[in-house]
Amino acid sequence: PSLLLLSLLVTLLVGCTRNVEPEEPGEIYPLTLVDSFDREVTVEKEPEVIVSLAPSATEILFALGLGDKVKGVSDVCNYPEQVLAIEKMGGYMGVDVERVVSVQPDLVIADSQTTKEVVEQLEGFGIAVLALKADDIEGMFSHIELVGEATNAKEEAEQLVQELQDRLQVVADKTKSLERPAVFYEVWHEPLMSAGK
Repeated sequence: PSLLLLSLLVTLLVGCTRNVEPEEPGEIYPLTLVDSFDREVTVEKEPEVIVSLAPSATEILFALGLGDKVKGVSDVCNYPEQVLAIEKMGGYMGVDVERVVSVQPDLVIADSQTTKEVVEQLEGFGIAVLALKADDIEGMFSHIELVGEATNAKEEAEQLVQELQDRLQVVADKTKSLERPAVFYEVWHEPLMSAGK
């Protein structure tokens, strides 16, 4: 009887193994990434509905050819022009969490201005929130690559980064012999803020 039982179990296990669907070639989801705040973020499937809570993220998404997937943006997103027709989700003074949840996003891209409370609320609804914070151009390139990876647009992201690096090199080559004047760039007037040193 033991041998019969063992044979039956082996048959069942083999049968079960054959019925398991093989993983699709090139399948990358679920995908776990580390964002700019060292948080592990798991994107369960290729995002079809994306909300951007930062102008920089919105521009990256459109530059990667993902504009048709962007269903919500911040109040301060205004480029490219198509963004003006996309539903606004609030801004730096407060994100409308209910409105974000209502579009059922697969991915929300936030930045350092988005409060921890908002991020936690969105995650409580099972939404993947990728937070970005760049301090320099290299950080911006990393963001492009991270967004590309999260949205299955890795090749497009690598190409975009290369194009931007090439353009920067052209400018650097043309200006390397020029005397550089001191520049004051006013970011905001109250309180007075500038970019750089």
